[in-house]
Amino acid sequence: MAIGSGYSTVQFNVQPSVNKLLRHLKKEESGLYNCINSVIEDVIFVKEIASIYPSLSLIANLRCGLWYAPDCAGTCYFKSTDGHYGNWGFSITRLNLHVAHLAACEGGCLIVDATRRGKTFPDAFTKTIPIWAAVINHAVSLVRKQRTDTGAACATDDGRSSPEAPEWDTELHVPPWISANEANQISMRLDGWAQELLAVGADVAGLALALTKPLRPLWVSQRSQIWLNEVTQPADLPFTPLILVSASLPNARQRRSVRAGSREGGGGTYEYVPGAGDDEESWARGLTPQLLWAHKEELVSAGPDGVHEVVRRILRHGAAPSAQEEAGTPQVPCSFPAHAHAWPADDGLHNLAPVGARSCQSSSIRCTGNGLYWIGETGIALGALAAGKAPEVWSHVDAVLTLGTKEHPSMAEELKTGFEL
Repeated sequence: MAIGSGYSTVQFNVQPSVNKLLRHLKKEESGLYNCINSVIEDVIFVKEIASIYPSLSLIANLRCGLWYAPDCAGTCYFKSTDGHYGNWGFSITRLNLHVAHLAACEGGCLIVDATRRGKTFPDAFTKTIPIWAAVINHAVSLVRKQRTDTGAACATDDGRSSPEAPEWDTELHVPPWISANEANQISMRLDGWAQELLAVGADVAGLALALTKPLRPLWVSQRSQIWLNEVTQPADLPFTPLILVSASLPNARQRRSVRAGSREGGGGTYEYVPGAGDDEESWARGLTPQLLWAHKEELVSAGPDGVHEVVRRILRHGAAPSAQEEAGTPQVPCSFPAHAHAWPADDGLHNLAPVGARSCQSSSIRCTGNGLYWIGETGIALGALAAGKAPEVWSHVDAVLTLGTKEHPSMAEELKTGFEL
């Protein structure tokens, strides 16, 4: 019913559509304030698990995992799509060999991630990483067998030998809810993936020297029951554990209280959002994990009505330099879309270095982000944008050719004081 009078119209008994109500509920559930508090709540669990294994480093699986690991030792990049049914794969462009080396050196590692899809674990944890671990183990086994068959006895130039492993495990280990049929289909592909890994020139031989026990994933979530007095430490296990920590509960629409007893606790409530970091584009509004933890108390104390203004103020005035800015990459303006976050500079560890390349281990450039990789004796080096930072880059090269993007910002000053070809 509607009554018109002059220039105004009053409507009565207008019922919103079901779709409109659902959109409103989803928007409310995924609000900025709800997601910030949900991440803060889940990080408490992650820190508790990390404290159980004090000898192991915590690694964040990009990008979602970085929200839940403010004190992480590094990052990795395992995509859930590589574990989707029928689309299983081992990525030779995202080798993540630094994870295997770290686990070999420390006797294991923890990897944190989360998911919003109603699952307890993301597919990256249930299949992608198990596939990766099995392929690494398989490739290491092939390298050792090849050395033994050729009579090299696994000896190296510096006299070291690969550790003895008479029962080296190359099997696929997936959680029990993955069907035997799916596990068998994946297992049939492991040898082919291992051969691909060896064919691309990755340093599997070096990993074979460092890895004393095969890699194997373990799964931990907020639903896991852990008896603290019965936790087996990594050194006592017959394998090198990759402890996969799923940060969030799968339950949705839980009204919770903002934590009391802390400076940011103000007695308010929020709607718990499982795996909020997995859908940052819909809520973060330019906020990054680094900024969240740097301004946590201010963000929480602002409440749901004031948190958006606090984020805008942080992005305008109070944003501390991110790792990407420190690496020399241009700062992302706050007017950019929310997905254009200032993520930490890619250090190249997730990817395969050029075949036959050697790294400038003593280079100061490596500390700022990407390193330089020399191609044999050609006198040509490859590197990402951060490697072209002046004046440090001139300690290693005479000229810089930038492809596919703008030159490093530091080069603008060089052109003013020098010359242009």
